[in-house]
Amino acid sequence: MNRISEKKLDNLVLYLLVTIGPLTTTQLIEKATKHLEKQDLLTPGDKEILAGRRDTTFSQIVRNIVSHRNTPGNMIYEGLISYDNNNSSLAITLKGKEHFEKFIATSFK
Repeated sequence: MNRISEKKLDNLVLYLLVTIGPLTTTQLIEKATKHLEKQDLLTPGDKEILAGRRDTTFSQIVRNIVSHRNTPGNMIYEGLISYDNNNSSLAITLKGKEHFEKFIATSFK
């Protein structure tokens, strides 16, 4: 079943962090879910409740951003966003802002 991948979330996460500011993982899941639902972009696979849990496949993908932070290609690993262990929050970095600005600029070409 088709689902949104962690990598496909990069620019949405950057957008949310640049427009709202630092977010906890829970807040990011809530904001990203609302944004994607508004655009009718969540698939049945994304909305599927995980076995033995109360959360969705999509929420697990968002949480994987933190879980996979030591993996090359991950937004935290690549320095696009930072993770604060003390308050479990994510924030955009200067590198992330530059990456997002480049994404916006190339969208108009």
